[in-house]
Amino acid sequence: RILLVDDEEAVVDMARQILSHLGYEVVGLTSSEKALELFHQDPSQFDLVITDQTMPRITGLELAREVLRICPDLPVILCTGFSDIVTAEEAKLEGVREYVFKPIVTAELADTIRRFIRQADRNDRAETAARTRVRYQFSQARSTASVALTTKAGRAWVSRPALMVSSRSVSCTS
Repeated sequence: RILLVDDEEAVVDMARQILSHLGYEVVGLTSSEKALELFHQDPSQFDLVITDQTMPRITGLELAREVLRICPDLPVILCTGFSDIVTAEEAKLEGVREYVFKPIVTAELADTIRRFIRQADRNDRAETAARTRVRYQFSQARSTASVALTTKAGRAWVSRPALMVSSRSVSCTS
């Protein structure tokens, strides 16, 4: 899900249509304040933030700073027509992943989004694998080997058909 923020309604509508056509779920807002309020409600609902730099009250870079303070790994794309206020280097030092000049080329934006979403998927899989813990418990009294596998989601799993699976453990009797 993409959070798209630009103070120009026509830009939000056009970008929402393009990104929706590409298969993304888009929440488009014309107020950076409302975007920040929505983001605070549930930061996990967004996979990516695309924001214009020049907006009233809260600039795109200020929005990006707050978003990244809450979710440091969330990709943020900062768009600008012209900005002498912030350079690409300054934006990237703040954690912005991509600095894009308007007018935005759809194919380039689509490639950038795909790259960030793919990277996020790879990071999620790596995190799940790293958090998977395997414990072996051997009960000598019964000569039973009990193996408990716990994933991030708290599910038990096994790939050997000779093992019996319960909701919390996997056991093999000899």
